[in-house]
Amino acid sequence: MKMPLTYTGAALVGILVGLCLTGTIVFLQRIGKPSVREVETNCECKQWVCVPRAER
Repeated sequence: MKMPLTYTGAALVGILVGLCLTGTIVFLQRIGKPSVREVETNCECKQWVCVPRAER
């Protein structure tokens, strides 16, 4: 039984976003800003990198 493509795509997107947020949280903790809410509101995922919106 094959998994529908939509589920596979959604899972991949979910994993990518999760990796993105995790990486950003780790980065922010290193520079002293461990705020998940801040990551979610101020960050955009671009491939494997999260770009802070304020710095663009």
